[in-house]
Amino acid sequence: MARAGARAARDLIAVVDDATKRLLYAQLEVAESTHTVLAGLADRLHDVGLPMALYTDRASWAFLTPKAGGRVDKTRVTQVGRALARLGIEHIPAYSPQARGRSERVNRTAAGSPGQ
Repeated sequence: MARAGARAARDLIAVVDDATKRLLYAQLEVAESTHTVLAGLADRLHDVGLPMALYTDRASWAFLTPKAGGRVDKTRVTQVGRALARLGIEHIPAYSPQARGRSERVNRTAAGSPGQ
């Protein structure tokens, strides 16, 4: 049971231009899901156009990964993967600590420091 006045945890859905480091989209959601990710992508693609590639984490909405921490299965495509393929956008899974670090920096920046 939640305490009165306590905030429920939220997931940050963010789209960042990797070349310019510009935050293009940010939305707090109850849960990161296929629906929330596609809504964010639709919003941005409508305004800024189609990118050549989209670099994402390996969450279940993005890729099927048979073994935790392993390589993604590119033969079994998620709904997001199918949408990106249909639009001609290359979908690149993030494997390196540097790639995961970029998204974590966006999350820390968007959260702000305590007291803000």
